[in-house]
Amino acid sequence: MEQRPYPVTESRKSNDNNSPRQRTQSRSIWITSVVLLSALASPDEGLAAGLSDFVGTWNIANLSVPSRLTLDRNTNGVVVALREGNNFENSTGIVVVAPDGTVSGNTPKPFRANASPGAQGEVILRPSDGSGRSSIIYQANASADLMVASGSFGDGYQDLTLCLRAPASLALADVVGSWNIVGIQTPTRLLLLTNQSGQGTGIDGLAAFASYTGTLNVQADGKLIGVSQRPFTGNVLGSGVGTVAVTIAGGGGGSRAHTLFVNAAKDMMVLLKGSSNPADISQELMLFLKTPAGVAPSDPASFWRIATFDTPRLTELRTPQGLLVGLSGTEGFGTARQAFTCGHDGFFTAVGGTTVSGTLTPGSGGVVTANIQTPDGPSSRGLRINSGQDIMATVSTHEWGQELMLMTRAPASTGTNGAAREFGMIISRVMSGITVEWAADVNTVLQTSGNLRDWRAVPDTIGRHAFTDAATNTVPTFFRVAQP
Repeated sequence: MEQRPYPVTESRKSNDNNSPRQRTQSRSIWITSVVLLSALASPDEGLAAGLSDFVGTWNIANLSVPSRLTLDRNTNGVVVALREGNNFENSTGIVVVAPDGTVSGNTPKPFRANASPGAQGEVILRPSDGSGRSSIIYQANASADLMVASGSFGDGYQDLTLCLRAPASLALADVVGSWNIVGIQTPTRLLLLTNQSGQGTGIDGLAAFASYTGTLNVQADGKLIGVSQRPFTGNVLGSGVGTVAVTIAGGGGGSRAHTLFVNAAKDMMVLLKGSSNPADISQELMLFLKTPAGVAPSDPASFWRIATFDTPRLTELRTPQGLLVGLSGTEGFGTARQAFTCGHDGFFTAVGGTTVSGTLTPGSGGVVTANIQTPDGPSSRGLRINSGQDIMATVSTHEWGQELMLMTRAPASTGTNGAAREFGMIISRVMSGITVEWAADVNTVLQTSGNLRDWRAVPDTIGRHAFTDAATNTVPTFFRVAQP
């Protein structure tokens, strides 16, 4: 099958959560989030100013699934065809980012583009190969060695693309140690099963959707010992340009070879695998995050971008005679682009379709617990963080399916707003008053004004992340977070 080039653009669930200013009409209170900094970088200084760290060779892994499933039925309502059932793909490629910002390589088809800084923590690739493809928006980590894009498109696919900048050198000793695993699995195809009359009786491949976490230990002699969906062992064979070749022992006494991509910081590896075996119709994306020595409560403090990739839990609907008449759960496909801001005390806020706040609490073994508060109620997720503490990943299972969430700490040097800092200020009503919350630094302070000219500090808000004003009035009140 001919592989598609990566058509990654804005997703249908995409949210821009990097707005420096928010406004609410309640109580005539206007909220501004303003940062006082001595200098701002110019967005027009080009690649050398914002993206020079991205120059190099990048390995690419792309996982594709359908963005929808369409069932065709006969006059009796019985399914006779399944569209988009073959829209499952996995492919790899390699591109080079040059000092002048040009990007060229194979993805897997020949690809050319120009790179430029986007919003904070984003890199924009504008194709220059005459293909007519839209610009590609990637989120990037602070080490500038991981770029991620997720999106769903009009051609019936949704994609998750990971790009890892290759290190200058790579040896076995660089990958020795403990790693956390986050993985997602999908079918390689969904096949409609029919009777002799062409009527659908079922769909093969539905059981291949899954998500999981696990651990890997790479020993000094190259032996691999790990557990994901099941225990496994293997060996490191060698390394290449940002790649590690391994073999994984099979259940029948044989072994299977795989290639892992490694980032420049050598604290993330990616394995994309699919099977041509008719008895194994699954494909998997596995993320390996090197376990940090420790994570302090203030370590995640930063602005983070999020890419999510959702796959469904599908259930067949049949008549008493066993004929297929429907498939529930198809709305579980989806992608999203989001962001959140975390303060020095682990408190974070995010604004998108809904307002979200919560806390990040580091634990042992590279696990950070996110306790999340949304309008629908509280929830909790276990995030895996890399040793460089600029990548986090998690998977979760829901009634509708499973979700892979990949978070990148935004680099300070990329972004058209230069060095400006966003504190993620949000507001909520409390009885007759309001509560203002933000992601604080140790020396930030909440200020208030009635005219946007004269500002005064709100008492007892230095280094804190919340303030409740129980008073009621009709005078417009402005808030901002200031930092010396």
